[in-house]
Amino acid sequence: MAKLKSAEKELLRHELRHEQETRRDLDQLTDLLAKAARDAASDNRLTEDDRQFLRRQGDIFSTAVSKLIELLAKDQQHAHVREYRLRKLFEALGSTCVIASHQVTDQIKNRLRAAPATAAKKATTEKTNEIIFEVAEMKWRRRPNWTPWGIAGEIHEQVNERLKAQGLKPLGRSAITHRLEKLRSSLFQAAVYLAP
Repeated sequence: MAKLKSAEKELLRHELRHEQETRRDLDQLTDLLAKAARDAASDNRLTEDDRQFLRRQGDIFSTAVSKLIELLAKDQQHAHVREYRLRKLFEALGSTCVIASHQVTDQIKNRLRAAPATAAKKATTEKTNEIIFEVAEMKWRRRPNWTPWGIAGEIHEQVNERLKAQGLKPLGRSAITHRLEKLRSSLFQAAVYLAP
């Protein structure tokens, strides 16, 4: 009988140790993920809205996991059952992190990565449009009834020389026509205001 009691106590100690280890693992994972959210929220490249969003998500995560731990361990006197439940939560959270890191796109990071390229492309587009506008303006003032295609045929060599001088790619007649169609109302307004 004494050996049975001793074995039961040893089993109980073993189960409690496993439960404590699982709780420690869950606490470490929760802390790691909450810290990741805080660190991400401290990135100065983010907008204030993005930082607030990440802080809220970190808080929601920490609160939800704490509540789940409480619920899973509640109303259960056997340590091995509590440990099993908590281990399953740990496995679910860990697997979710692995899956998310491979499958979920981070829109905030993507936007930050694309920002320099987007700004450079916008600057190039604006400079190209400015050159086309400057060259086309005089032609269109003299020939207001011409179509964008007709004006593009007249100016494309001059535009490409100026683009090349600025280190920009040359454009074909159809590309210039396309930009002229977009710029047409601006050109007509300028022609009205600049007309002698």
